[in-house]
Amino acid sequence: MGEDFALVEADFQQYYHLDVVELASRKFTKYARLLENLPPESRFISKYNPLHDWDFGREMQSQTIQILDVISCQLYNMNRGKGKKALQPREQFQPDYVKKAKKELFGKIAEDKREENRELIDQSKAYWEKKNYKAKKL
Repeated sequence: MGEDFALVEADFQQYYHLDVVELASRKFTKYARLLENLPPESRFISKYNPLHDWDFGREMQSQTIQILDVISCQLYNMNRGKGKKALQPREQFQPDYVKKAKKELFGKIAEDKREENRELIDQSKAYWEKKNYKAKKL
């Protein structure tokens, strides 16, 4: 907790020019509101949200570079000489912490989607089994 308080204290001094000890002891609600609204690049927020610096712009830059790499590999492979090895595009660049966070997020989304698909498959099976039963009965 001491380390976190030191980060908050430094952030309050940098961004609000306030003494956090005095503020927290006298006006806790104001302290809480200011803490909640620290900018994403603040020390305290960065500690608990490492993805703050991987924003939409960086994601788009990374995807653009990946697309250009795929296109250049395809162009090379279409025009390469006999006996030359085909090029494979590199994996999209992302820092490890971004890969990990995406895997956790998209893993949860994929699991939810699989569960939704299981329900649809079960409903479809029940429907067709019922139809097949009726057809046999005739």
